[in-house]
Amino acid sequence: DPPAPPSLIPSPFPHRKMDGAQTDILTNGDPISGAYMALGGRGEKAKKRSAFVEFFSPKRIIWMFVVVNLLNYVDRGIIPGAPNQFQSFIHQTLKVPETAESTYLGLLQSVFVASFSVAVVIAGNLVHKFPPFFVMGVGLGIWCLAVFISGLGRVSLSFWVLVAGRALSGVGEASFQCIAPAFIEDLSPPGQKVLWLGIFFSSITVGTAGGYAYSAVVSTSTWGWDWAFYMEGIAMIPFVIICCFLPFRLKGSEKRPENDVSLRDEVETILSSPLFIIISLGYAAYCAVLAGLSTFGPTFFQGLQLFPSEQSAS
Repeated sequence: DPPAPPSLIPSPFPHRKMDGAQTDILTNGDPISGAYMALGGRGEKAKKRSAFVEFFSPKRIIWMFVVVNLLNYVDRGIIPGAPNQFQSFIHQTLKVPETAESTYLGLLQSVFVASFSVAVVIAGNLVHKFPPFFVMGVGLGIWCLAVFISGLGRVSLSFWVLVAGRALSGVGEASFQCIAPAFIEDLSPPGQKVLWLGIFFSSITVGTAGGYAYSAVVSTSTWGWDWAFYMEGIAMIPFVIICCFLPFRLKGSEKRPENDVSLRDEVETILSSPLFIIISLGYAAYCAVLAGLSTFGPTFFQGLQLFPSEQSAS
């Protein structure tokens, strides 16, 4: 007899023990009964959706995460990749002296980090209450909206529209960066967890470096830097749609009491750990130095006359 379907679906990821059996969705890459692939419902519509989900095996989803992460970090490299273009925009819109332009350039990066830091905590709590892919899809949808708003900053000649877009992009990216590594850790093939995490995180350096070059080329072209934002937003839209159709839970599954965790309780728990705080402060210092160098590095190299143009410096 086939095993009975699980009645309790864990959150946020479905590979843990459930009533009667362990869900295994990695065997030969084929989906079998379990929270990840089971969709609930009947009829032709459910069959079509099931076929769609079946195509996106865990390995394929991990590769999708790599591409999405690449786009996220390409986005982070757009502003520092074309500092002259953005400083000219700042001077044009705010009428500030040249000595103050770097301050506002740094603000564009800082608002992203600030909004991301707050939103990632909230996203980490939301995965206990909603399907993780739904949270991710909504977040990436917000990210697409944010990069389009960022591009409209140039069209509207408004620095503050650009600031709003950068702040919103931090909110949109937070859900993905919160969920994707945990998904990979839980559902990567046996014995290959470190390999897949390494591939995923390698897209950080590749994406950032690519973002510098991409921004330098597009921003200095006849298109302008706004199209650097528009094109990456268009490239992300298919992944938003895919995330909206990949459920983690059975339709009508029971809600587990342990998933009802308040954000306040989670924050109090992590803040009560001295080890967590020390590691976080150390990593924050590392990120601050890296962000400062990545933001002002090309300008610094140009100031030393090591490179003739921002495209070469980036």
